[in-house]
Amino acid sequence: MRSSQSTRHHLLHILTRSLCALALLLSFGVATQDAQAANKLTLDKVIDGIQAFYKNTQDLRTDFRQIFSPARFSRKQKEKGRFFYRKPSMMRFQYTAPERKDFIYNGSTLWMYYPDDAEVKIKKGIKRSELGVAFQFLWGSGNLKKSFKVKRLPSCRFSLGKRKFNYKQAGQVCLRLIPRKPQSMFKTLYFGVSKKDFRVQQILYVDNARNCNHFILGQIKTNKKLPARIFKFDIPKGTEVIKLP
Repeated sequence: MRSSQSTRHHLLHILTRSLCALALLLSFGVATQDAQAANKLTLDKVIDGIQAFYKNTQDLRTDFRQIFSPARFSRKQKEKGRFFYRKPSMMRFQYTAPERKDFIYNGSTLWMYYPDDAEVKIKKGIKRSELGVAFQFLWGSGNLKKSFKVKRLPSCRFSLGKRKFNYKQAGQVCLRLIPRKPQSMFKTLYFGVSKKDFRVQQILYVDNARNCNHFILGQIKTNKKLPARIFKFDIPKGTEVIKLP
């Protein structure tokens, strides 16, 4: 059984790192450009496209894969699942492998459901403003230029101590995003962006403990009028309920 304090921190950490990654990933995928236009695209135009995307996106869904490289261990942890979002502030992470679990936020309440443990933990009264700068872009109130230092990099290589990361693939350019103000849940973001259509195809997310998360998105669907029931949780019979303070 997971402790209340560690589970709450675990959930908030997952939501922050995942939403930060997904928010920016989805933003970069809004426009298709040919090769000539790609060479003329400025960083300012990309940033402006991000802001416009959030203004016009009412809901979205996508599959994702996640590879977690912990700072203190060499073994990587791999997971996959589905992500759903609906304005103004509803979201759901539905992990499908290797462990089935659901993290659901309806704008005020968080549910953490682990079916294998027959356990759900609930935290009420969490305001969206408490979740940090990473979420502001989904809410439509973020300003990327004011919140991050964004730089185009000559390669997709970086180091964390003795660990070396190289995530470049053919046909991609690299970006680095550093928050202008220190954040409790993340430190740096790295992106691999398609030169053909400027879709961010992968991201490496480095937190303040020097752990690294690698996200890869599948097909993205937006403005499909996702029903509100996706963001509600009905507690299955026989499930232990733990209410967090």
